[in-house]
Amino acid sequence: MASRRKIALIYQYDENWIGGTYYIQNLVSALNVISDEKKPHLIILCQDDIQYNKLVESTSYPYIESRNIWKKLSIPERIINKFSNTFFSSNLINPYHVSNDVDMVVLQGDFNEAFKPDQKRLYWIPDFQERYLPEFFTKEDLLSREKYQDRIAEQEIYRIQQLCYSRGF
Repeated sequence: MASRRKIALIYQYDENWIGGTYYIQNLVSALNVISDEKKPHLIILCQDDIQYNKLVESTSYPYIESRNIWKKLSIPERIINKFSNTFFSSNLINPYHVSNDVDMVVLQGDFNEAFKPDQKRLYWIPDFQERYLPEFFTKEDLLSREKYQDRIAEQEIYRIQQLCYSRGF
């Protein structure tokens, strides 16, 4: 039997953003309907066992494990990142720790730094609510979301160009 594909999903149980929580729960539950041999092995990237256990209880998915990707940075590391974010809009020290033994990662939110540049990714921008219901967002939130989406597009274009260049295209 071939080994199962490993797909990493970021999961954060959040009562303030319950739609996103339910989306991941429903996505995992939906995988229960495919044949057993085609079910992927899910690696749930979450902050703690409580969140992970809620997902397991709500889905009953058989091929699932938890990994905590948030590593605690030292005070000097946090100061360096604060400085680098202020002046360069990015972290100098990676606040995540992920082994890259996954076939694909499904990303929502800004977790690009956690994965290798050649890692297969599937980005999920939940519903573009800010485009259809802008009155529910502050101007700062609208600008932040637009910048995030632009950054994803720019990073992916650059990443694809680098992959093509490295493969001689």
